[in-house]
Amino acid sequence: MPITSRPTLATMLLLAACSGAESKRVADSTAAAAAAAAAPAPEPAAPVAPAGAPDLATVTFAPSLKVDLAASTKLPSGLYIRDITVGKGATVKAGQIIKTHYWGYFTDGNLFETSEGASPIEFPIGVKAVVDGWDEGIIGMKVGGKRQLIIPAALGYGQAGRAPKIGPNTNLVFTVQLLGITK
Repeated sequence: MPITSRPTLATMLLLAACSGAESKRVADSTAAAAAAAAAPAPEPAAPVAPAGAPDLATVTFAPSLKVDLAASTKLPSGLYIRDITVGKGATVKAGQIIKTHYWGYFTDGNLFETSEGASPIEFPIGVKAVVDGWDEGIIGMKVGGKRQLIIPAALGYGQAGRAPKIGPNTNLVFTVQLLGITK
């Protein structure tokens, strides 16, 4: 039930029972509580790069990755995206289940993981089933497309990393091929 600035019966009875100064204090605190309840919730803070994580603009990427930050779109979170191939199919929306192939690289060009040669992976997008960089970077892709995600550590595995392959504060580069939307 929403709190309104109109006093309830209980508040009016309490005010009537209190002295003048006490009535004002109770009324002021009731009004403050109502104003706080009516105020919009603060926006969640954008992820902040963990201490020790290099800024992507200062990172040297292996030439084999073909990372071009100037040709990429930098999102407010610090994620960079670049469409290698724009798909011609349906556009991905949060909550859908998608099917992808992917290639994950360290900034030095070493491949740490891929689905190539195996079954594509399927997962819901935009619901924290994968790292934040994927959730944010895949939404808006079209089926048949291929996109490069340059993910700052804060949107990847952060300070914890993902042992044994991915150390703390590691920036990552993924190429994601969107094969389909299954739901």
